Amino acid sequence: MGAVYLAEHEVLNRQIALKVMLDQFAKNSELRERMAREARTMSELDHPNIVKVLDHLQFPGGIALVLEYVEGRDLEQMIGREVGPIPYERALPLFRQLLGAVTYAHKRGIVHRDLKPSNVLVTKDNQIKVTDFGIAKVAGQSKLTRTGTMLGTPVYMPPEQILGRAVDHRADIYSLGMTLYVMLAGRPPFDDEDLSEFAFMKACLEDPIPDPRDFYPYIPKGLVKITMKMLERDRGKRYGDCDRISIMLDKPDNEYDDNSNLIVEKSNSKTKGTSLKNQFPKQSTKYHSGFSVYREILDIIHNEIHSANPAVFSQKFMNEIDFMLTFEYLDLVIEIDNKINEGDAEFIWLRARILEKLGLPNQAQKYYKISYSDGFSHAREYIKAKFVFTEESKIMYITIAIVILVILAIIISGV
Repeated sequence: MGAVYLAEHEVLNRQIALKVMLDQFAKNSELRERMAREARTMSELDHPNIVKVLDHLQFPGGIALVLEYVEGRDLEQMIGREVGPIPYERALPLFRQLLGAVTYAHKRGIVHRDLKPSNVLVTKDNQIKVTDFGIAKVAGQSKLTRTGTMLGTPVYMPPEQILGRAVDHRADIYSLGMTLYVMLAGRPPFDDEDLSEFAFMKACLEDPIPDPRDFYPYIPKGLVKITMKMLERDRGKRYGDCDRISIMLDKPDNEYDDNSNLIVEKSNSKTKGTSLKNQFPKQSTKYHSGFSVYREILDIIHNEIHSANPAVFSQKFMNEIDFMLTFEYLDLVIEIDNKINEGDAEFIWLRARILEKLGLPNQAQKYYKISYSDGFSHAREYIKAKFVFTEESKIMYITIAIVILVILAIIISGV
C-alpha cells in the first residue's frame, strides 16, 4: 500500500523514513483513512520496541507518514539470508522484545493483526522494532473493513482471521507463535511455492502444524510446547494474554493444565526439572545447545579450510576464522552475521557450509548461490574433493598419465 523512502528532515536534522501511499491506492478513501489511522495509532504508542511516528502529511495526491528511521533489516531477511534457523539462545531475547511491544499495545486496546517477520525490524545492536500498524484494530473504533474481508498474510494469520471473522488480541498471540516458529525452524510450517492459493489456504486452516524440530532438531521441547500452544487453531485454547506467555518462557519445564493453571512446579519437585539446554532429542544429547552444535561444526570446517590449497581461501578469511573460534557462542554467531551483512562472499559460503552440515541442504543451496554470484563458486567443490591438487601435483599426475599411455602404446604395438 505504501513505499518507504530514506529521507533527511531539514528541521530536525536527522534521517527519517517516509512512508508514502502508492498512487494506485491514493484515490481509495478507505485506504487513505486506514493509513491515517495507522499514523494516529502509532503516534499513541511510545515503546522502545515500536517504530515511532514523528508526523503525518496529507495532500491532494495522498498521505505520507514520517517515521523514525531504523537502521538494520527485517526479521524475514535475517532468517532467510543470514542465519536460517535462529538458535534459541539468540531467538528468545529477540522474541521477548517483540512480546513486550505487543503486550504494551494490547494493554492500550490495540491489536496489530499483521504480525510477521517482515514487520519486525532488527537493528545492528539486536534491538527489535515493530512496524506497520496499517490494519491494526483499535478498541472502540469503527471497522474499516467488512466482515468476511481478509487482511494480512495467511500463514501468520489465525483461522478466524483467514475466515473473515471478528478477531481479538488472541489473533496476535497466534501470529506471535508463528513468528517464533519460523525463527526457530528457519521456515514456515507450510510451503506456498508448491501449492495453489486455495490448497495453501486450506493447509493453513486444516493441516496439522508439524513439529518445528522436523526442520531443525536443536529446539528445546519445552519451547516447542509453548510455541504450539500459541498456535492452537481454537483461540480458546491459546494463551489468554501475552503476560502468560512471558511467564511460560521463564519456566518452560513446569506442567500446566489446558487453562494454563500450574499443576507441577518442577523446580520444587523431588526430581529436579531439566533446563532448556538439556531438552534436545536423544541423538543430540552430547550437545548442550544449538550453539554447541554450531561451534563443533565450525571447528570441523576450520580444519577443512586449513587443509585446503592456500589459493582457495584468503589469508584474511583464515585469520578471522582462527580469531572467531576464541569467541563466546553468541558473539561468534553475531560476528558471522555481520560479515554476511557486509557482503563477504567467503562468509556467505561459510554459512552455506554450516547449514549443509546441519542437515539443511535447501537453505544451504541458497547461500551457495549467493556466494557463487560473488565469485566464490569453486570453494564448495574444492572442500568436497578427496584430494588437494596444487599446480605442481597436477603437472606430476599428467606426466605420469602420459608415461603410462606411452608404455601401453608400445606394448600394444609390440603385440
